Amino acid sequence: MSGTYYEILGVPRDAGLPEIKRAFRRKAKEMHPDLHENASEQDLARMRELLLAYQTLSDPRKREDYDRCILTCHPREKRYRFDYREFLRERADDLHSQAKLVFFDLLHDREEEAISLYERLRKEGDFRLEEYLDREDAMDCLFLVAEAYEKRGELEEAVVHLLAVSSMEKEKPYFRHFFEEVLTKLRRFLGWAGGSEIEMERRMRYIVELIGLGILGPRDEAYFYKRLSELSLRRGDRTQARFYLQRALVRNGGRADVSRLYQKILQEESV
Repeated sequence: MSGTYYEILGVPRDAGLPEIKRAFRRKAKEMHPDLHENASEQDLARMRELLLAYQTLSDPRKREDYDRCILTCHPREKRYRFDYREFLRERADDLHSQAKLVFFDLLHDREEEAISLYERLRKEGDFRLEEYLDREDAMDCLFLVAEAYEKRGELEEAVVHLLAVSSMEKEKPYFRHFFEEVLTKLRRFLGWAGGSEIEMERRMRYIVELIGLGILGPRDEAYFYKRLSELSLRRGDRTQARFYLQRALVRNGGRADVSRLYQKILQEESV
């Protein structure tokens, strides 16, 4: 798939929002990877391009930026070419544009450049993506930032950004059933797999913060309370370990693995 976003959606330049929505729904149904068992990587890329076209043209501010930039064309070519990335790069003093550039690069396999820019912006001031991107874009971007840090082996940074996503999801659900992917990563990073990467006290603090959001189901709460109990036991604090185990038992109806740990704590206390 190639061409302008209007060409990708198959709508004229003066198309209104209802026409853009209809065109997107029609094309999405035709090519959505979930509808085809043998969807290739190229199919997935086409779907991502279609989604990006729709997200841009359905947002008045993004569409205005796009229409302004689309007037820049390469010499001797009949087709207009839109270099949105270069447009954002040139607006280095505009934090909204720089936040969009971080998001754009993450969406287009430029993770190192995105994180490099993101970290520079954070060092220069109190830069928060959620202040410069639309709420849903900010949540998507924070998740992609977390994934980028995960690939770099910086698990604590990944956790911090996943907790930010979790907090925003609590305020107003957006990820919904896709939020399970966030929880899967947090279970892995805050469980034993993250033990060598994240200092114990901070890991416990992150778990307490996650539970405190009130966004977890009983099973997940029990899982994280059990982790808190295990970490407390490793610190030698049996009283706190027992407190967290009691909470885990209440949340998950006395599961065998939780009960065994509870018995272990009782035995150690009786020694």
